[in-house]
Amino acid sequence: MATNVTTAQLAGLFKEAYAGGVRTLYPEMALISKEIGELTEAERVGNLYHQPVILTREQGYTYGGSSGDAYALAASVAMSMQDAQLQGVENTLRSRVPMRVAAKSVSSAKAFKQAIGLILKSNLSSHALRKEKEILYGGATVGMGQSASMNNDSTTQTTIAISPATWATGLWAGEEQATVNFFRTDTGALISSAADAVFTLTAIDPDNRKITVTGTTTGTTALQAQAANATVVFSGARTTLSSLNEAIGLHYISNVAGGTTVWNISNTNTLWKPNSYSCASGALTFGKIVSGMQRPVAKAALDENVTLYCSIDTWPSLVDSFAAARLLDSSYTPDEYKNGAGKVSYVYGPAVVKVAPHPMVMGGHAFAVPSGESKLKKVGSTDVTLNVPGRGDEMFTLIPDANGFEFRSYSDWAPFAPEPAKIVQFTNIVNP
Repeated sequence: MATNVTTAQLAGLFKEAYAGGVRTLYPEMALISKEIGELTEAERVGNLYHQPVILTREQGYTYGGSSGDAYALAASVAMSMQDAQLQGVENTLRSRVPMRVAAKSVSSAKAFKQAIGLILKSNLSSHALRKEKEILYGGATVGMGQSASMNNDSTTQTTIAISPATWATGLWAGEEQATVNFFRTDTGALISSAADAVFTLTAIDPDNRKITVTGTTTGTTALQAQAANATVVFSGARTTLSSLNEAIGLHYISNVAGGTTVWNISNTNTLWKPNSYSCASGALTFGKIVSGMQRPVAKAALDENVTLYCSIDTWPSLVDSFAAARLLDSSYTPDEYKNGAGKVSYVYGPAVVKVAPHPMVMGGHAFAVPSGESKLKKVGSTDVTLNVPGRGDEMFTLIPDANGFEFRSYSDWAPFAPEPAKIVQFTNIVNP
């Protein structure tokens, strides 16, 4: 039976079983990727994406007074523009299908779903979630978390407690057996080198904000010497803490120092630099959100709705803050707020900020991002796909040295904020 299985059969059954495309297999946790939507033709580029942006306004303004004279006009000072530039970032995820599983799948689309569907869903879900993590923390100085302390379990095993401010359960759930690198938080240098710098996640402890890793004796010795001075990222994403193989994400965009060049433009420009609002080592509340949102309103004329992505640890205090601040009137709708809530919305001036708890947002900060015309975009050549370029519809290939098939998901895109000055990062949040 297995000899009758062909790559063409498997590809045809995939099309029949998943007529809605690969996005039907995306996980719900990929909140921001779903908000961004598909990679559009306008942003689908093979090389650099170019976006002209306005950095300063027209300045040839003359005050004529009330005398009625033929007063002289000030010289025109044109607005300044610059070209934002970025490229997509490639990612590939490989999966295997044992020959017996493939053989059981070829009788019908239903059989295909039952036999191979779980592997396909796992691959695409894993790929989409890695991209979601990149949207949030690509290039971030906090990486995927920073150590608060370490326990030296053995010469090859270490348990790391991640600081509350940089912990997010969704960044780690299900990532056992993933490989990671550690970088020195103070210098950005890779901890150990070559194969000794690669560690395997063997356990995740969400209740205590801990991860356990194993590595070589040399690598483990170097890691254990760092204690509370290590930043963790998925292996291969960077060569140093600031030298990236991944796209920059929201934390990087909204947290870089003044004068940093982002997408070919210096963020010393008022209309390009994002906003930061400190919660002063306290809870994020209704009042602080409204105060923080006034900055992009005043600076960048923000007049569109905003989605604020916060930690699930921040969410309870926000619901309490909303309950304390709200007034029930004819505008109140029970599907928006009940005894407990799936979402809360605040009026911040010209529009509304919708708060969305995100399992991958760290405890110490939150991101307010426009959800209208200025929302995040995808830029690159392709969204997540199983049709690897150059192979047409042949998504499955025989493994030369193993009894089975392989398929790969591939993506080539990066997130892009067309108006960073409309983004706010709320910092120094300490959750109750």
